Amino acid sequence: MLSRQERSEQFASLLLRWFEENKREFPWRPARNPYQAAIAEILLQKTSATNARPIYEQFIRSYPTIHDLAAAEPEALVRLLRPLGIPRRALLIQQLAKEVIAKHGGEFPDTEEMLRSLPGLGPYSAGAVASQAFSRRSPMIDINVMRIFGRVFSIPSSPRAGPPKRLREAVLEAMPPGDEARFNLALLDFGALVCRKRDPQCATCPLATCVTTTWLGTQKYHLPRA
Repeated sequence: MLSRQERSEQFASLLLRWFEENKREFPWRPARNPYQAAIAEILLQKTSATNARPIYEQFIRSYPTIHDLAAAEPEALVRLLRPLGIPRRALLIQQLAKEVIAKHGGEFPDTEEMLRSLPGLGPYSAGAVASQAFSRRSPMIDINVMRIFGRVFSIPSSPRAGPPKRLREAVLEAMPPGDEARFNLALLDFGALVCRKRDPQCATCPLATCVTTTWLGTQKYHLPRA
């Protein structure tokens, strides 16, 4: 029987192997630029990647640097984000830019904790910027990750209550050192394409050998409750 650490390592290995062949392509990937990563994450909040893509591309063309954003006309920003139904978020994005310039000399802080102090960046977004732009061991835990770890490792989560400490620890335990960004993106894509809320692809799941719970093969397609 595999130890917990061995299961985590097997899980990561299989997941990353699947990701190399099935990863989705978006203009904000790979996001080694923290400014671009932050803009993408704020635009993607409650917005599909398909809808966010053209607005993100236009945004970066119009405001290629954080200084361009800080100096932008607020009305222009509002118009740009109106198609996504988030015009008020435009002012929050500009507030973020001004704070990074005023408090950090125009350079984004490189830790999850400091990123969370910035306007518009919550726990998930801060983890995304920290891991994608700075290769920090910061998880990106959304409902997809809750669902995957609930099914594979039987760790209950509640979307309303947020990820429990146990889930964060499990994600960090499985995260391969030096491969934080790819691992986080692999989880997102796997949750969107295979381990879906409805119609999950259990019959062809590449992680089936990692599942020791009774979930696989049942009709319980909902998240386990805490």
